[in-house]
Amino acid sequence: MNEPFRDPGLPLAARVADLRDRLTPEEKVGLPHQYQAPVPRLGVEGFRTGTEALHGLA
Repeated sequence: MNEPFRDPGLPLAARVADLRDRLTPEEKVGLPHQYQAPVPRLGVEGFRTGTEALHGLA
């Protein structure tokens, strides 16, 4: 795969921006939670951040 967000040689800000721009609005809405849903179309597995941004709690 040659998506920029997967290239560890790029600056982190560029990788994050590329991934952000590929996410749909619905996928972005779920990001402030502790448990992230997978995004199969991008090959991104589900993950846990350990924080919950909506309330500032873990």
